[in-house]
Order: sequence, then structure tokens, then C-alpha cells
Amino acid sequence: MHDAAPISDLLQLLVDSLREVRGAEADSLPLAEVEATGYLVYRAMTHRARCYHDLSHLLAVASELPALAKLAAVYHDVVYPSVDGGISPEISERIGDVVLWKEGRIFPSDVADEMVSGVATIFGYTAGQELSQEGGLSEFLSAVLAVRELRPFLDDHDLWAVAACIEATIPFRGLVDGKSPDEWLGDRLRSLGMTGEKIESIQVLAVRMANADVQSFGKPDFRQFIDNTWEILAETNGDFQEAGNYSIRTYREALCRMERFFCELDPDVIWRRHGDEPDDEAFREMDACSRENLRGALEYLKKYIAVLSVMEALTGGDAPVAAFVGDGGVMATQDVSAWHGSGRRFDWALLPLVASVNEMLGSEGAAELRAIAHEVHAGHRDWRWFLEGVPKEVVCHVEKVMAR
Repeated sequence: MHDAAPISDLLQLLVDSLREVRGAEADSLPLAEVEATGYLVYRAMTHRARCYHDLSHLLAVASELPALAKLAAVYHDVVYPSVDGGISPEISERIGDVVLWKEGRIFPSDVADEMVSGVATIFGYTAGQELSQEGGLSEFLSAVLAVRELRPFLDDHDLWAVAACIEATIPFRGLVDGKSPDEWLGDRLRSLGMTGEKIESIQVLAVRMANADVQSFGKPDFRQFIDNTWEILAETNGDFQEAGNYSIRTYREALCRMERFFCELDPDVIWRRHGDEPDDEAFREMDACSRENLRGALEYLKKYIAVLSVMEALTGGDAPVAAFVGDGGVMATQDVSAWHGSGRRFDWALLPLVASVNEMLGSEGAAELRAIAHEVHAGHRDWRWFLEGVPKEVVCHVEKVMAR
């Protein structure tokens, strides 16, 4: 979980960005209305379930973007039903008319609103198409909220640009019918009557926005990358938001899902490019860092899963982690700072055990243990067979820590 950012930072970002975009009309900016929409965003981004996609993430994404893209950054994660447990009443009042919920499935509604229709076009949505979280539902709803909240302040071209930047944050997309997401975006903007120069400017903004949203992949600070990964784990698994209030098996299964995601993620679809944005040197650096971060994350997760598998084999896995290692209220004296990041973690009490076991095993030993654990996870073997393959000194060490 990031350290909380003050609402004053958000309000200042909104005011400064709107003034820069409006130029000569900046003096007539209705500050009371700006403040009202700022409070709306603040309440959404400080929801109790937000551990990664929070206000600090918003400010980090916006930090190095042009003013119009900063406005997109303000709204790009505001609506997040899968994390927030639905849509808040005050946001639903503003955008509840744009989708229909039918037996748990979601479809675009027939809203007689030109701006909403334009946003749907930018996202490539058509009447009767089922919407899904993986297909950009959160981004679409956030973009609709953005154009409706910003409509009093911006012209249509700028509103389309904001929506396009938010669409660009649908992550990890490759070619579809031989076209990149950037090319598809250009086609959709063209269908809204935009010309080449305007389309070009929006495509560049959208690429910068997309890359800013996944910037941690492209930075050489691996420990920060791991901290971000654990924040996402906490955000997408509600049980993890209370230290120790989750079973060993639940935790191990969540890490296996994250491992599978990183394993299947194609590094070639992390970053977006349009012309010289970003330039060759910056792109090569981002690409190299992301590949190294993915490699390191997979190795890290294998170590973690190996230790949790030993605990699961010894206990059955149903009991809370806190029953065996405590709830993390007081850190163990062992120094684990070299093995993990410095961000807040819901599993502080488990870290010393994981670090010590992996010091005993080494990278190769942990990878081997992870491999045999997979046989059990897949249902091919049982835990008795697994324990026979674990070095005896590791089993004894884990038993002693849990008993203590």
C-alpha cells in the first residue's frame, strides 16, 4: 500500500492541468466545480480496497505527462468494480445509465448521449457486445466518467483525447487482425471525423499515457517492482488486507496465479510505440528492464511458493498463516531488507522464514522444490511424496519456526 497522498496534490494537479489546456480561457475556470470533481476522484481512489491503484499511483502516472494526458491520468482508474466490489452510488449516479446488467453480464446501453457514443467508438465497442473486465470495462467506465466530469471545462477534441488516453491503459495487447492497438485507435478516431494531424497528436499522448501506467516494469529498481506486485496481490485478494487473516493454501494459490500471469506475459506487449515516441534508446532501456524484472519476479515467486508448499505439506494448508508465524505486528529480528522491498506488506511475519529457507536452498534448490510442488498442485502427486523430496534440514527448520 502506498503512503497516502494529500488531496491538495490532486486538486492542484487538476487546476494546473485545466488551466494549461484552456490557455486564454484559464481565468474563467470555475474552481468550485473543479474542486467538486476532485473530491469525487479522491473518494474513489482512497477506497479501503485500493492498495496499488490508489491516489499515489494516479499522481505517479501523471507526473511526467503533458497537461491533457494528466487529466486522463486523474480519471483512468477511478471506476474499478472488480476491486471496489461494485460501483459507488455517487459514481453510479453519473454513469449508471451507460451499461446494462443482465444476469451478471454487462452490455452497453442505448444512451442517447453523443459523448458516450464517441467513447464507445474509441473503445471499439458495438451495440449488444458483452463487456468484461479483461476487455476494458473499468477503463471504459472511467473514460465515460472523465468526459462527463470534464465536459464543462474542455472542448470535444480534448475530451476525445482524454478518452483515448484512458483507452490506451488497457494493458498488454498485441496485434489484432494485423493491426496494433495504436493503429486501431487511429482508425476509430478517424471514424469520429478527426483529421490526420489531430489523430497523430492524440496517438502520441495515448502512447505516453499507456507507458506511464506500467512504468514500474521499465525501472531498474527490482525491489520496488516486487513491492508493487505484492500491493496488487493485496488489492485483488481481499483476505490479504488483514495481516495473517488468510490460509497458507489461499496465499500459495494466489502466488501461483501471479506466477502464471508473469510466465504467460509476452514482454513484447508491455510497451506502446508511435513513431519516435518513445525514442529508440528509451525504448531499449524500458524493454531490457521489463524483461529483467519479469525474470527476477518469476524467480522470486518460485522461492516463495516453494516455502509455502512446505508449510502446506506439513499443516494441510487450511489454517491461517498467522497461526504459525504470527500476524506481522512485530518484525522478526532477522534482517530481510536485502531480500524484499521496503513497501508495506501484509506478510511481514512470513518474510524471515522465506528468506532463511531460500538461503538454505539457493536459487537452484528453490526452483527444483517449486517444480516438484507443481506436481502436487496439479494433482499428479501427494504431499507425502513432496516432503520426501525436500531436504530434511529445510523440513526441520520450517517445523521449528512454526512450532516456536
